[in-house]
Amino acid sequence: MIELIATRGYEAITVRELSATAGVSTRTLYERFGGAEGSKQRCFLTTFDGLVEGAVQRIAASRVGERDWREHLHDAFTAFAQELARDPNASRLVLVEALGAGPAGLERMELLSVQFEAMVSSCLAQAPGGAAVSPLMVKGIVAGVMRVARVRLMNDRPEELPALADELLEWALSYRSQDSAQLESLRRIPFPPASEPRAERPAPAASNSGGGEQSASENTRLRILRSAAELAAHEGYQALTSERIVSAAGVRARTFSALFDDEQQCFLEAFEILGEQALRLADRARRTSESWPGGVYRAVAALMEHTARDPVFACVAFVEIFVVGPPGLTARERVMEQVTADMFATARTDRELGPRESELPIQASVGAIWGVAHHHIATASVKSLPALSGELAFMLLAPILGASKAAEAILAEHTNLMGSSNV
Repeated sequence: MIELIATRGYEAITVRELSATAGVSTRTLYERFGGAEGSKQRCFLTTFDGLVEGAVQRIAASRVGERDWREHLHDAFTAFAQELARDPNASRLVLVEALGAGPAGLERMELLSVQFEAMVSSCLAQAPGGAAVSPLMVKGIVAGVMRVARVRLMNDRPEELPALADELLEWALSYRSQDSAQLESLRRIPFPPASEPRAERPAPAASNSGGGEQSASENTRLRILRSAAELAAHEGYQALTSERIVSAAGVRARTFSALFDDEQQCFLEAFEILGEQALRLADRARRTSESWPGGVYRAVAALMEHTARDPVFACVAFVEIFVVGPPGLTARERVMEQVTADMFATARTDRELGPRESELPIQASVGAIWGVAHHHIATASVKSLPALSGELAFMLLAPILGASKAAEAILAEHTNLMGSSNV
């Protein structure tokens, strides 16, 4: 299984290939994994479970001994990075390919994250004065580390990970501060709702010519994309077919074929348009602030509000995109890179904020807020996201400004917003 996935990917392999590579008959494979229906997935999940169990045991063993909390956490981060670099093919199966193995794969990834969250929390709880890191921050830390690891696995650079362990640890510890606790008060007085209506799903654009074939073709394309997004959100990406999209959009099959290669291309284009619309809303909100930290807070709050108000965007952008597998992860990365470009352009050039010697903290921080959002959407808690905007903005700002200045800037911006909304 590991060998085949490394060369062809989970989606492409067949039971026949799997049994031939393993040197057994398809009948034997069916008997071992519960029959013909679903045997490939069950074999994959069994492999996943075995790999994770061994890795978790080795990482836990690295923390044995009379050492202080910081050394234990350092050992865990180092062991995790070394584990991923030790067997890149197995690591890709767990952190990349598993996401394309359907709901069961996503569930396994969620459980893996919970295990690592417990490990990080255990180390932090041993620190003098207690953890000083909320469960929400711990969830963000693990999501950020996972993103950094996944990007390097996807780009065939797993050998870089062990050398990044110390920097990842320092990034994670930037959240260890009592200052972040002040931001929990914003859950009771969340960011004022935006006055503008939410962005529509992929929708017809205005025509410069007032009509014509080009405009009609573009409107048809956008209607198809809108239908694909809504179908995927309501019934899941795995239920998406070109036939169902055609029926929902009210177009002919040949029209669909002329515009898209298949349902995957159609879905990914719908995802990208939804992402662009959401990021435009966030960027407009960012530009209304007079300060860079305040703009980051406004952008995060606008994005979380939009996510909570638009269930199609939330489901497609944070859940169903995973089910596509590696192509979906690549598209997801492009959106997160755009978030980085929009929100951190000032931080990269402002001398008062200090030179950015490494992009890793920013990459991890964006992964952190994306991971927290994914968790709340996957667990039907999406409506609570706007109230978490202050803490999510803190995840972006603390590694750059320091925890105290980040919390102060967010609270000040929130006060300004509440005052202006009451005028």
